[in-house]
Amino acid sequence: MTLNSNPGDETEFVAIGLRLAEAMNIAIESWLSHQLAVRLEASGRANDDTYQRAAQLAAETAVAVAAQIQQLAATPIDLQATTPLSIVRSALQPATALLSDSQVPPAVRDSDDVARFPDDTFGLTPASFADIDLELASVAVEWGAAKAWLHKQRHGAQP
Repeated sequence: MTLNSNPGDETEFVAIGLRLAEAMNIAIESWLSHQLAVRLEASGRANDDTYQRAAQLAAETAVAVAAQIQQLAATPIDLQATTPLSIVRSALQPATALLSDSQVPPAVRDSDDVARFPDDTFGLTPASFADIDLELASVAVEWGAAKAWLHKQRHGAQP
C-alpha cells in the first residue's frame, strides 16, 4: 500500500493479500529449510536423506501456506476466521513430525513459549513474521493495517 492508495478499498486489500501470499511463498521455504537444518545438525542425527526430506517439506509447506493466504485474501474480511500468522503456525506440524521421526531431541523452551505453543516441541513456531523475514513482516503489517482500515470503514469505531 502506498501513501496515495486508499487502504479502505477492497481491491487494494485483496492485492496486498496476494503480495503477502507471494512473500510467504518465498520466505517460508528458506526460513523453514534453515530451521530444520539447524535442528538436524545440532542433533547429530542428520543424513542426506533427512536433509532432502526437510528441503522437500519446506517447499511443500511454503506452497500450501501461500495457497491458504491467497484464499484468505479472497475472503471478505467479515468472513475471515483466521490470520496469516495462524496459517503459518498451523502448517508447521509436518516439520515437527519430521524432527520427531528423526529422533531430534526437543528444544529447551521457556515457560512462556510452552504455555503459548504447547505442541511446539522443537521451538519452530514464530512469534511474529519478523522471526521469519523482515520483508514478510512489512507486507504482513501492511495487510493488517489495510484490513483494520477497511473494517473501520465498514463498521465504524467500536465503543
